[in-house]
Amino acid sequence: MIVDNEQLVLVESVGEATEAEILCGVLRAEGLTVVSRERNQNGVALGLHSILLNSMYDLYVYATDAAKARALVETYNNSRGEFSEEELADAAVAAYDERV
Repeated sequence: MIVDNEQLVLVESVGEATEAEILCGVLRAEGLTVVSRERNQNGVALGLHSILLNSMYDLYVYATDAAKARALVETYNNSRGEFSEEELADAAVAAYDERV
């Protein structure tokens, strides 16, 4: 939960919920607060997930953490295939645990 008024900035948009959850886990594992927001491709924010919609997932962090978050996302994107199944599973579990 965001408790102060610091500005959130968009650091990444992805087309799959699983990828969004993994990236959230990567960022949270580094101590960053991250907010994931689902929207359709017309930019309308969605409150409920629908498999029928072409959804995108926007990841936001505090403005002061944006550079670090973008670097982490870039590292993740550049090293796809280099993460073990265990590392990916751990990131997904961490992201899920944060939401529950």
